[in-house]
Amino acid sequence: MKIKLKYTSLLFALMLLVSCGRSTGDLGGLNDLLPNYVHNRLLSKVHVQKTSAAPYDVHYMYAGSRLISVTKGNNQVVETLEYDGNQIKKITKKDNTLSQPLIITSELHYGGTQVAEISGTVSQSGVILETFVTEITYNGDQPEIITTEYYLPGNTSATRTLKSEISYSGFNISKWVYTINDASIPGSPVVTTTNYSDYDTHQNPFRTLPVPLILSNVHLENEFLGIAELSISNYKTMTVQTSAGSHTENVVLTYNSEGFPETSKQADTTLHFEYIPF
Repeated sequence: MKIKLKYTSLLFALMLLVSCGRSTGDLGGLNDLLPNYVHNRLLSKVHVQKTSAAPYDVHYMYAGSRLISVTKGNNQVVETLEYDGNQIKKITKKDNTLSQPLIITSELHYGGTQVAEISGTVSQSGVILETFVTEITYNGDQPEIITTEYYLPGNTSATRTLKSEISYSGFNISKWVYTINDASIPGSPVVTTTNYSDYDTHQNPFRTLPVPLILSNVHLENEFLGIAELSISNYKTMTVQTSAGSHTENVVLTYNSEGFPETSKQADTTLHFEYIPF
């Protein structure tokens, strides 16, 4: 949802949205939560341009108040969302870019309205290649620690562990510590620390997506903003630090006439956002 309001009103409304309505995945209650919004928008498409690859589109499809699918390119990658009541209970991602499609199936388990655990399988040609379990802990309504462990079929010891530790400044992410613990990777564990700063006062386009979808993709696919999709606003400076050193990237943002982000340019990637009324 995109809103052209003064920042104070926007922040207050989004605080309500974070605490009352975003964890389930159903957007049907947002009009009741935010009755004074004049311009409501949902993210419908992202056009991706990278200097080293062909451009492609990502489409977000809705049925009523629910996001039901996400399609990348010409059906290259398709995510399908299934609901139980107003909560997303299952997400199936099919990667058709391989000779035999890779299918990632995620079952979501809730503690109240918050996703507490995601369990699933990675399969190809009907054969399960590995299973995984993601556990999420919160500080209030904000995801703070996300841990994913992968297992070979029939094994009880994890082959690799991915862990995200998230710090916030208000309702925006200030730091993400990402740890990969995999014996097959030299120098494991590998730790990457990313600091986000210089936020604008406009709403992050990805904030209209259900939190369960964002959480399910944190350790499976790191496109667009990655973990920063959970932030309310848009960072303009990102500093990444690894054992090899650190580098800083700046983001240039443009906005449409209603104040919603229209383009985001960072390093070799440009994102162009399109919206539909809600």
